Amino acid sequence: MFRKLLLVIAALLLLPALLFAQDGKLRGKVTDRESGEALIGANVTVEGSNLGAASDVNGEYVILSVPAGDYTVKVTYIGYSPTTISNVRVNSNITTTQDFKLVSSAIQIQAVVIVAERPMIQRNTTNTIRVSQQEDVQYIPFRGVQNIVALSAGAVQQGGTLYVRGGRAGEVGYYVDGANATNPLFGSESYGAIREAIEEVQLQTGGFTAELGGANSGIVRTTTRTGSSQLKASIDYLTDDFAKPGQQFLKTSAFGYKNAVGTISGPILEGVRFFAAGQFNYWRDRQPMWLVPFTFEGLVDDGLVSADNKGKALPGPIDFRQNYLPNTWLQDVQGQGNLLFDLKQLVDAPVKIRINALYDVNTSINGGTWPGVVGNYFRNPDKMSRNETKTFSGGVKLTHVVSQTTFYEVSVSMQSRKFRQFDPVFEDNWMSYADSAANANAGFMGVVNPWSNRYSSPLNMSIISKFQLSDPNAPINGYSKNSQSSISASVDFTSQINSRWELKAGG
Repeated sequence: MFRKLLLVIAALLLLPALLFAQDGKLRGKVTDRESGEALIGANVTVEGSNLGAASDVNGEYVILSVPAGDYTVKVTYIGYSPTTISNVRVNSNITTTQDFKLVSSAIQIQAVVIVAERPMIQRNTTNTIRVSQQEDVQYIPFRGVQNIVALSAGAVQQGGTLYVRGGRAGEVGYYVDGANATNPLFGSESYGAIREAIEEVQLQTGGFTAELGGANSGIVRTTTRTGSSQLKASIDYLTDDFAKPGQQFLKTSAFGYKNAVGTISGPILEGVRFFAAGQFNYWRDRQPMWLVPFTFEGLVDDGLVSADNKGKALPGPIDFRQNYLPNTWLQDVQGQGNLLFDLKQLVDAPVKIRINALYDVNTSINGGTWPGVVGNYFRNPDKMSRNETKTFSGGVKLTHVVSQTTFYEVSVSMQSRKFRQFDPVFEDNWMSYADSAANANAGFMGVVNPWSNRYSSPLNMSIISKFQLSDPNAPINGYSKNSQSSISASVDFTSQINSRWELKAGG
């Protein structure tokens, strides 16, 4: 029986808790500024929350389960002037040290206000962690978590793929608010947070903690913002669409880029806060490139589609305009948000409940890249297949504070990702893709052979500089669909044994 108990305890300690990783921790020491003596029983509070602690016999304090963000921390003690330090940064899964030196009220009566400075070196981490905070992310001139991480030492992005420490693309793990956001099929990022919704992004490049797994090169962890104490809203719109395709405005080409983001956060009731963000992103030409205008004229087919096999002239010239590829659009619509219930303020129970949700729909035209757009698809734009990805992520985390030094968390999370590549006319009715009657009823007529040039040469109307031109109205010959979903749960226990040792267990 004792042996079984040891096995259970060992399993709890070793199993990775993949959901809703721990918040940050705030610790430090309260002393007299003149004598340096420890002050016992000083009250340390985090303003705007119900978080706080009292210093022990050594003047040390610890505040557990502090969400990532910037805080104002205040210390009060009888006989001393209140001391407040603002801009105290707490990072997810990192211990922040903030000491206080109080001034006797006999020397100074007014309160002391100090602005904290960001440390050059993070001393409380046992592995290599690089943190990009909200203010850093907002001023970066591009979007996307991978683009942000690629600025860190040891990380590089090539061809839209992130590589860390020289490892392969599939060796990087992605987490959003503690939930695993890694695509199990490709090892890539399944979904990411809206930039304006990011509180911080962490890159761990070695010595991963026990809560994480499924990666060899690095771990990318994104923490999103929570609701503010006051109602706040923001709107941001960015576009380069000041010129028509192939033309320029102020000697700059336009690629039809449009990005609109809106956020709103604040309290609903006392003890209930919310945060929500939405984003619309669109590219008319998702592959911006330098392109000299050129024209294909006097084209003749290869004769295989003609009844007499002698070939015939193709109608009209094919014009390519300056720095513009047609039929390469991409659209992404995303919404995410969270609700935070602080039952301490509602019913005086030391419990917090956080609900997260994210939904994303990404649609693009398939094959709309160079050189495919030049040949196979240029003469048949209405029958270019579409790619559509729908992603959902949601979860609930309950945090119960047992004592000043002990708490546990219960988490449940669900992820779903659905992808399909389809004909924009028939969509999921793939039996009609090569049906000549169905195509004729839809207005696509005159196709000699119902199979595309990938499998049969009769539809190759001409070959020009290795670009194969597809026959107008040629049907789509492929349909793809896959679905991924998962439901996970975890229980995590954390206890601060003393000022130096912390015990964690979970599974």
